[in-house]
Amino acid sequence: MIVSSNAQDELVLNVDWPGWPLADNKYGHEFDYDARIRMIAGGRKLIPFIAKYKNTLGSTFLEIGPFFNPLLTSNELQRAFPDKHREVFFLENDYHAANWLIEQCHCQVLNINLNGQWFKTILEVELEKHGIGHGLDTIIISQVLNYVNSGKLLKELFDLLSSGGYLFLNNVCNYGIPPLFSVNRSTSNEEIIKTCREIGYGIVEFEILPPLEKEPEGRLLIVLRKG
Repeated sequence: MIVSSNAQDELVLNVDWPGWPLADNKYGHEFDYDARIRMIAGGRKLIPFIAKYKNTLGSTFLEIGPFFNPLLTSNELQRAFPDKHREVFFLENDYHAANWLIEQCHCQVLNINLNGQWFKTILEVELEKHGIGHGLDTIIISQVLNYVNSGKLLKELFDLLSSGGYLFLNNVCNYGIPPLFSVNRSTSNEEIIKTCREIGYGIVEFEILPPLEKEPEGRLLIVLRKG
């Protein structure tokens, strides 16, 4: 269980995940115990931004790539939305993480290839099956852009948002598991911000945190809005 979002040494949790055992970690120091703690602590830095806009986020939420630590089920965001009706979807490509989310969070999990040619079309069909044909109100994507064609995905997510919808983005360029990186990823914060503007997102606010241990770039935390 995570007891704090402020400091890495205040995290108490199990990171020996199904399908990703520490004893058989093929990515070495890039995904060992310390790296997993850093990943979780870094991802949670987006929580205060989401909570800040809680009154304007609508009712349909999609969190992309939550792995074993979804933000939308965190204690902080559960408290932020105590009485709010929310329809929450998780999009997770890892089989083990998807099963874990279903079992632990009792939630709706979509497994759609983020790099697939028909990603947007397939996601639209899946959402329509759940009665969502007007677009999503809120999308959350944390530390995923290194593994995808980031410009393409950001454009597709823009198209999937409803008018006035929010996208919350957390990313450290070139940080994570390098063997899995996409050659089509954005390699700088400046490139990501420029791409978002060119697509048509309005930038509500952003912050670039100084790099911490092992991080090659500053962490970009950005709140985007459509329309």
